[in-house]
Amino acid sequence: MTKEIYNAIANKLATVTNNNGNRVFRHIDLWNTQVEFLEQEQPFEMPACFIEITPIQWQQLGRGAQQANIDIALHIVTQWQLPTFHNGTYQAAGTEYLDIPNHVWADLHRHSNPAFGTLMRITSHVNHNHAEIIDSVENYRGVAQIVPQQTETPVTASPVITIGQ
Repeated sequence: MTKEIYNAIANKLATVTNNNGNRVFRHIDLWNTQVEFLEQEQPFEMPACFIEITPIQWQQLGRGAQQANIDIALHIVTQWQLPTFHNGTYQAAGTEYLDIPNHVWADLHRHSNPAFGTLMRITSHVNHNHAEIIDSVENYRGVAQIVPQQTETPVTASPVITIGQ
């Protein structure tokens, strides 16, 4: 299920565009704390989006079916470029990265897919704790359900009762 969720979201993120119609992301990948180890990490182009699928707690529904809330964190990683101070010369250009989560939301919020149902944005957080990059984290939630395929013909069993030896 994790692979299906990742592929569905990655495919959708690959189509996100900005106001000019240009694709937003130059790199999409699974999250592996890439921003914590930039020196050791394989280089990637920015803006990038890393998909983190948080632990899934499955509920048993019966007949082999399962259901779970699927929480997904999208790490939108951009290069820190220009000063952002109010009324500064570079404020407009320096805050452009703040538009990216809105472009993602416009395409992803309420997007429905068989792998995870309908996605809803639940939290947003801009992380400025890195020297040269910004990691904006957008959290989404959907509901996944797995229903096993009935491939066998149901067998009707009769109880066997043995009396005595």
